[in-house]
Amino acid sequence: MNSRAFAVGVGVNLGDRTAQFDLAMRLLERTPGVEVMGAASPVRPRPVVPEGEEDRHPWYLNSVVVGVTTLSPRVLMARLLAIETAVGRRRRGRCDPRTLDLDLVVLEGVVIDEVGIQVPHPRLRGRDFVLDPLRRVLDRLERESQGHHAASLSRGIRTSLPAGILDDVSLS
Repeated sequence: MNSRAFAVGVGVNLGDRTAQFDLAMRLLERTPGVEVMGAASPVRPRPVVPEGEEDRHPWYLNSVVVGVTTLSPRVLMARLLAIETAVGRRRRGRCDPRTLDLDLVVLEGVVIDEVGIQVPHPRLRGRDFVLDPLRRVLDRLERESQGHHAASLSRGIRTSLPAGILDDVSLS
């Protein structure tokens, strides 16, 4: 089966953020059909929440993980949801604080807009806390890459994102 490049956004704002992030990465790395090739250094942005909800939300630890997978989009999404549950996430509402949030940001060559799965992620624009780490991990893979595999992964992700979305992105 052909592999496709993917990017997964990771967010944690409850509990031991670093331990939960590390556990989520280990569980993703152990997933058959998934090869994690890199993760961005975590950033700690202000939460993006509805007006008036700011006080309820601790700051996030955010990152992006990239890799390749032979899993179908729905199977990969189901695995991400299972990892969230394993790390203690309980879904109560869309903007509730969470022990772990894994978002399928992009899957090479895939566009889906159905109940339960939207790829590329529909709320990427203006979310520098996802786009900045994504750009950084792709840039690093391209710089440090000695082989075709990392360059191919980066190209697959970049060409599957909405045009220009990584231009002028910065958390600074």
